[in-house]
Amino acid sequence: MKIKLLFLLSMTIGSYATLQAQSIPNGSFENWSGISYDDATYWYTSNIESLKQNTVTASKVSGVSGFAIKLQTKVVGNDTLGGFFMNTLIDDPTQGKGGQPYNQKAETISGKYKANMVGNDSAILFIMFKKSGVPISMDIFKFGGKNDTIFKTFNLNINLSYLPDTVIIAAASSNLISNTGVEDGSSIVFDDLVFSGLGVTRIIPNGNFDTWTPKIKDIATGWSTQGGLITKDTSKYRGNYAIKLESIDFGFGEVEAGQISTGTMGPLGFLVGGKPFTNTVDTLCGYYKFISSTGDSAMISYTISKNGSFIQEETLSLKAKSNYTYFEFPINAISPPDNIRIDVQSLYYPFSFAAKSVLYLDHLQLKSAPLPSGVNAIYANAANHIFYPNPVSNTLNIELEAANNTITQVLVFDINGKLVLEQNDLNQSTVSINTSGFNSGIYFYIAETHSGQILKNKFIRN
Repeated sequence: MKIKLLFLLSMTIGSYATLQAQSIPNGSFENWSGISYDDATYWYTSNIESLKQNTVTASKVSGVSGFAIKLQTKVVGNDTLGGFFMNTLIDDPTQGKGGQPYNQKAETISGKYKANMVGNDSAILFIMFKKSGVPISMDIFKFGGKNDTIFKTFNLNINLSYLPDTVIIAAASSNLISNTGVEDGSSIVFDDLVFSGLGVTRIIPNGNFDTWTPKIKDIATGWSTQGGLITKDTSKYRGNYAIKLESIDFGFGEVEAGQISTGTMGPLGFLVGGKPFTNTVDTLCGYYKFISSTGDSAMISYTISKNGSFIQEETLSLKAKSNYTYFEFPINAISPPDNIRIDVQSLYYPFSFAAKSVLYLDHLQLKSAPLPSGVNAIYANAANHIFYPNPVSNTLNIELEAANNTITQVLVFDINGKLVLEQNDLNQSTVSINTSGFNSGIYFYIAETHSGQILKNKFIRN
């Protein structure tokens, strides 16, 4: 006999309902804010780094005519962030890596600037020419100035003796090469960069800084960005968004993984902080998909501590998956903690060189404090579907009443919130679940339909 449920199921699973305060912040990745900024065409800027701290250090300002670029040194927390631009995506261009093609013998570089240096700080302009991958000249020019309001002209000699094939151009708001005298608030504006010399005709692309692209930095509420490219993405498991972590390939074996954390970067360059957590036994779970060009893995880790003292750290490898895949990560503390920090990155150490990876993460939760649509939210109007028999011995049937809809996925959990069955890629109006291998007791199912409805209820296995 089919039993139609016409009531709201409001029970929760065991003692998990008492632990909501320890939930993962924004584990559904539905809550975002954004920082609007402009990116100078052709140039790589310090915003790659400073936006990890949610601040802009290279910006578009009024130039001699059109626009110019302003570089500014800022202190955020314990980090000193120097503003810079360069024509190569390399962390340290002084090592001679990277650059752009250039095959004329420049004798000078000229341009316009106005500066506001704090203390004894100085801005710099760095020019390196290379031939067949080997540096053949390097010039570092320093710029001073206090509260300049009018652009000044500079014309600087370049120490280049023969034809190059590559050039590296970089500038910074403080002396980031020697790291001496670096001061919060130092800034410089550059405009109209030009190479000159006998037979020199090639321009510096966007050397007048007139071409910019408006962009928005996505910020997931409750998470800090530590590396790579982090964006909200509509390729989600559930809801409206997932978080997307991409690695950045700088070339020449330089790869930066996409990284997020519930902690922050400390003064010594290590992640610190986290969220309150007192459980000795728990499970971190969620859904992910991961694409890698080298067969590498992504990773998620937790670090637990008490009174600021480390207790333990564990790491879970996430293998390549083209579709959203459920994972569980057991937490078994060796002593009671008071804090947990969760870190995620799109590549596992050690990196494969030139690795390209993309990690999508969604519906991340602790079983002790599930998300509203997770294990603990067994409360929904079940009038649009029926399930039978209940109690069940061998086969539980879940049947939709609407003829124009189908069930696409079913999850079954035991009374402790452990996932005991998962059926994906379904397209059926009635799904039959084999329960013959289940122990006797109370179970819960969550079914998702093609139209996005979530069906939830409990049943008893005899």
